[in-house]
Amino acid sequence: MWASLQFTSLFSIYLSARGKEVVCSYTEKSCYTCIWFVSVEFNNCPEDEPFPCKSTNKCISLKHVCDGNYDCPERWDEDQEVCIAYQRVPAEDMLNFVEQQARWLIPAFFKSIVKSRDDLQKIASALSTSANIDVFQSKLHLSRQSARDFESALYAVRSNDMGTLEEFGMKPESWSEVKSVFKNLIDSGLLQQ
Repeated sequence: MWASLQFTSLFSIYLSARGKEVVCSYTEKSCYTCIWFVSVEFNNCPEDEPFPCKSTNKCISLKHVCDGNYDCPERWDEDQEVCIAYQRVPAEDMLNFVEQQARWLIPAFFKSIVKSRDDLQKIASALSTSANIDVFQSKLHLSRQSARDFESALYAVRSNDMGTLEEFGMKPESWSEVKSVFKNLIDSGLLQQ
């Protein structure tokens, strides 16, 4: 299931990185990591090599993305954030998750940073590309306490502790979805130092 979603997510990253005109509301040195909401229609790569390299017209097969070998001239196919995103729930799906769980996620962890829907996109992008909780905290300018609370929620999921998440405001009927998404974040390294 995730393979096709990752495919879409990767397209979005690479299309924006290839200089397509896209509005970016996420303030970073490199805007390309925050753009995940781009249509696939801009990609000129053939179906058997759908991954466009960042600064050239070269296209590569998805099996060559994050395989430890540099296949794109600028080494874009082995970029750390690209490889993290490749393992994670795609930002489009992460945004849907954040929106669906906003009633408890925002007050529990993100109330100081959420002012608009753009901020939900920033959260989704940061969840999809951050190497660890410290990078996540930095990308979103979260307070140390908010980052630690979110980290506690991840640890609770890792130990199958629904009660801690309910204390943060999660409804019991959300447990299976929250557990699935958080487990993906854990398994792909968000809790690593």
